[in-house]
Amino acid sequence: WDPVIRGLSAQALAAVGPLDPTWIGETVVPFLLVRSLDSKNLNVRHGGVLGVAELIRSMGADRDVLQTSLSGKTLATMLDLVNQIEKRRLYRGRGGEIMRVAVCRLVECIALARLQLDVKNQVKML
Repeated sequence: WDPVIRGLSAQALAAVGPLDPTWIGETVVPFLLVRSLDSKNLNVRHGGVLGVAELIRSMGADRDVLQTSLSGKTLATMLDLVNQIEKRRLYRGRGGEIMRVAVCRLVECIALARLQLDVKNQVKML
């Protein structure tokens, strides 16, 4: 599994996401959030974070789609993903470099979508 392929897959997922945002919000995002915190498989974790990041970017382009397709809890979990990864130390050690790149992309996509963060998350992402 090549990291570039995971990135392209995440972009493809983001491209088809607007076609059925309800299914994305109810099925795909929870699946990716669980995979993003997988401590055993680096490839799965990397792909999960990239998938969440690209979905935030694509769904964040339309606020109504983002708010109607994602529950408040799911959106909060997505925005807290950086903190959870840091807390579990999932970007350290073997494969830490590609995880740091994925987390940086997640932060970038949150910014591109202009999502509101609480002060705690703002400070953590600095």
